[in-house]
Amino acid sequence: MKASMLVAAFGVTFGAATAASAQLVITEIWQGVSGPDHTGDWFELTNFGPAAFDPSTLFFEDESADPVEAAQLMGITSIASGESVIFVGGDMSDASLFELVWNTGGNVQVGWHDGSGLGQSGDAIFLFDSTLPGANTVASQAFGETSDGQSWFWNPVTMSWNNELSVAGQFGAYESSFGPDTTFPAVGSPGVIPAPGAASLFAIGAAGLLRRRRA
Repeated sequence: MKASMLVAAFGVTFGAATAASAQLVITEIWQGVSGPDHTGDWFELTNFGPAAFDPSTLFFEDESADPVEAAQLMGITSIASGESVIFVGGDMSDASLFELVWNTGGNVQVGWHDGSGLGQSGDAIFLFDSTLPGANTVASQAFGETSDGQSWFWNPVTMSWNNELSVAGQFGAYESSFGPDTTFPAVGSPGVIPAPGAASLFAIGAAGLLRRRRA
């Protein structure tokens, strides 16, 4: 079950968050493969905070970590508490291709950015709150070398990034459809946070609600 569904099931709602108070985590990264790709490179962003957040206020850059060169996140204006969304490199057509290849059925929000592609020999993602020198880093994550189209993912049991590659059938990962220029499926779990992580997210949200009520 997606974390956002679990939160909704308990009727927990919160106001909007700012970048300074957001608890955003990059929970999955797909850097493509050597040669033709299924889709543009993509990453998953999960809102661990107790309030909705507008990701269009953030800017993407790779391991150069220079906010002046960062590209705005587009196509999504709100991530609910506990929700995971996808940002793919390219434009709106690349987001549409992503939905087709990964069979999301409209159940996962997919946005895009026109920033740098992700390196095959390891890279990093930085999300900044502006494109000014000295901008704050809201979320970041480094990852390793590519491995046959598998994504790197954040482990929902350990609640940490352990440099793990997705395996179909584990932690919600599955095989994609064939991309337009490829002959094998990719493996990932876009938009999915399995139950252990979802339960922890609900606990975070509930604790925040109790604090608000006691204030």
